[in-house]
Amino acid sequence: VSKIRRLTIVRRSVDARKKPDIKIVYTIDVAVDGNEAKILRQSGCKRAAIAPVSYYKPPKRRDLQTQRPVVVGFGPAGMFAALILAMAGTNPIILERGEDAQSRHEKVEKFFATGELDPRSNVQFGEGGAGTFSDGKLNTGVNNPRIGWVLDQFVKFGAREDILYDAKPHVGTDVLLTVVQNIRQRIISLGGEVRFNTQVTGLCTENGKLTGLKTESGDTLTSRNVIGFIQGYDKTLRDHYIVIGARLDNLGTMTMTIDGKKFSGNAQYVRGGRIMHHGTILFDSNMSVL
Repeated sequence: VSKIRRLTIVRRSVDARKKPDIKIVYTIDVAVDGNEAKILRQSGCKRAAIAPVSYYKPPKRRDLQTQRPVVVGFGPAGMFAALILAMAGTNPIILERGEDAQSRHEKVEKFFATGELDPRSNVQFGEGGAGTFSDGKLNTGVNNPRIGWVLDQFVKFGAREDILYDAKPHVGTDVLLTVVQNIRQRIISLGGEVRFNTQVTGLCTENGKLTGLKTESGDTLTSRNVIGFIQGYDKTLRDHYIVIGARLDNLGTMTMTIDGKKFSGNAQYVRGGRIMHHGTILFDSNMSVL
């Protein structure tokens, strides 16, 4: 026992395979003084193993003399991309079609009470993304060292520490509303800028290369570094450090264009408790014939 320096809960889960004999199972990280392999052999515990050490470290902050990157969407992916970019000193600009979390919360409460929907600020769009109003469950099928860092940020900005080790971590909408606002304030303090009520409607290109974005208001932002999010992406875009994303509308229609020509659109219609949806996105297309 004298060689143990620290005990840390890594994972907590429920084993309910043999009811009613239900067990709570803990995985513990034990930090020790001395030779870990030797101590492990002496322990005689067959369930113990030397823990792999893998933890994501964001890039160090430096003065980058480049165009400010633009992040489209302030959901979880966009929010953490913006946070890392801000930490790296790039002063990102974030464009979000919805409202800030507090204003959005008020619109959502009004919708639940009256059925009156604001198509721009609802459970789907706005600061924090759709997950902000889905009880704040944190699930992923990806094994990536960034996951631990992301969970640490949630705790740093207001979430409970048990999300660091629970098998099915759960923040809660009431807490998540505060967490996402705290993350936004941190991004701003590092030089980032968040523009709410700003919907991206098109991409600007020159000689086949991305040069900026067009917004619904008619403004154009110049940047060759644009980050958006879809489930899959084009490898050639990835190699240029650009991932272009499109977002789904929950009611009505949405169109994205390149130089005024439509390349993606989707629509969703709700009637009698049923939802009908269609959408398209084109890759490697001949824009001259569209």
